[in-house]
Amino acid sequence: MKSPAAVAWGAGSVAAVVTLLLPLWLSPANLTVYTLAGLYAVTAIGLSLLMGYAGQASLGQAVFFAIGA
Repeated sequence: MKSPAAVAWGAGSVAAVVTLLLPLWLSPANLTVYTLAGLYAVTAIGLSLLMGYAGQASLGQAVFFAIGA
């Protein structure tokens, strides 16, 4: 039986490969949605880490996101 760490690494590797190759088959409209979903996910995960684990409130991330918009 495989260890949980080996299964996690395998699943993470498959997810990374699919994520990197998926834009090659998407239409331009779907690629735009895919890109925006990725940007929102990165912003939400970063904010979750900062406020959840560190317990800090920061508006700097929102400002950088707004400037990029």
